[in-house]
Amino acid sequence: MDAPIEDVLMLRGQTRHCADCGTATVFLPVEADAWVCTACDAAVWLTPAVTPRRAA
Repeated sequence: MDAPIEDVLMLRGQTRHCADCGTATVFLPVEADAWVCTACDAAVWLTPAVTPRRAA
């Protein structure tokens, strides 16, 4: 069962700047690596940065 929206906003929402609409707003998680802007519904996928290993 999905969590109530109040719990999602309070526990998992993060304030960020949205490049699409130009506002500082709350982003909500939609998947493991995806977030959505609550002002304009822009989707953002976060991918982990990979650091190349140096040869020994």
